[in-house]
Amino acid sequence: MSKPEVSILITSKNNADKLASLLASLRTQTCSSMEIILIDDGSAPPHQGFAVDQLVRHETGLGYVRSRNELARLARGKYLLFVDDDVVLPDREFVEKCLKLLSLHPDCGVLAFGETIPGMGENCLQPSTASHLCYTPIYFGWTHLFRADVWHGSGGLCELFDYGHEETEHSLRLLDSGVRILYDPGLKVIHRVVSASKSLDLRRNQTLRNGLLAALLRYHVTTLPRVILVTLTRIYQGNRTAGMSRLRSVSWCCWAVFETVSKMPEVLRKRRVVRRETFQLISRLEHPPFHVPPAYPA
Repeated sequence: MSKPEVSILITSKNNADKLASLLASLRTQTCSSMEIILIDDGSAPPHQGFAVDQLVRHETGLGYVRSRNELARLARGKYLLFVDDDVVLPDREFVEKCLKLLSLHPDCGVLAFGETIPGMGENCLQPSTASHLCYTPIYFGWTHLFRADVWHGSGGLCELFDYGHEETEHSLRLLDSGVRILYDPGLKVIHRVVSASKSLDLRRNQTLRNGLLAALLRYHVTTLPRVILVTLTRIYQGNRTAGMSRLRSVSWCCWAVFETVSKMPEVLRKRRVVRRETFQLISRLEHPPFHVPPAYPA
């Protein structure tokens, strides 16, 4: 059996209606050489009846990060297109256009995508504020396209992260190893992010906690005291802004400290400090003038 050009990789839990919309947008794609692999990460009831090439069922949820790493191991494509289950592709040629763009830029290993959120338009988080094709220091998790060899060479996502900042930490490792990330603001997916099943309090605090983990894994030791202080301050202030009492806000700070300390043995095993030159590169990529291929900053 010949290998597909691209593997479409989806992990989903209890989001059947939105998953159906994503798969409907995939079935209309003009790209003829692709496979779709779906991990049902502990949905109740289980996902059934979806037209995919491979369905893997986790009876107990393993989480977003571990599931994405598993999807990459199962994939056979030259390219890996990871897509959140609450995303819809905006047009029939989307996958084909993405593959063509990355193939035209062999110096790049990753293609990052922007998002449009219904009700918010484009007034949301994007990989860059540039209005034209450029290099960017980060990709975001809702949708991203990797060359398969780049993904596997990087080791995939760090499984210390449950949700939030996993792509930040991965992007740091990619840039530090010389991988370039490309962004085209004309390629945005429709991201329907609202879900009543998700705990916003947990997600907000988990994301900030994971920012602290990313720093402990990759930042120079001299920067860590400031990062720890800033992160705990943001957790407290974020919870107060969300209407929590002082006591409950402090309890979330204690939770973040306890969760971080409990992971320290693994953090110390995985810790590899990113070079200062990489952080300087990130600063240059984040701010105008944005760097247009093939003019990568030295």
